Amino acid sequence: MLKYYTYEKVETSYTVLEVRVGHEDVKICYFTYTEKPVVAISGEEEAIDALISAQDPRTNATEIDQQTYDALIAPSDQVRNIYRQVEYVRDNGGTAEECDALLVSLMDEIGYMGG
Repeated sequence: MLKYYTYEKVETSYTVLEVRVGHEDVKICYFTYTEKPVVAISGEEEAIDALISAQDPRTNATEIDQQTYDALIAPSDQVRNIYRQVEYVRDNGGTAEECDALLVSLMDEIGYMGG
């Protein structure tokens, strides 16, 4: 399962609070150079919910839908890098099928459905 959240980075006297991994049963992809910090979290629903409930409430982690997630991360460095990797494969003799497979694989990894 994938769930998507926006959150607030909170600067304290000693640290910066943000969504933190504290649970080895989930995987988090961070998108911090977007309009608003975004995370995609994959794992079992209960593990994701436990991770989010353990966050400092000041981070204001708010679940968002797939469409909002796609719109927020579309201009991110991570998505641009994926397209650069696919272009590199194509420019170095990769077939259309190889490029499509790489694109789908990389987009799947971050839960991005845009295109």
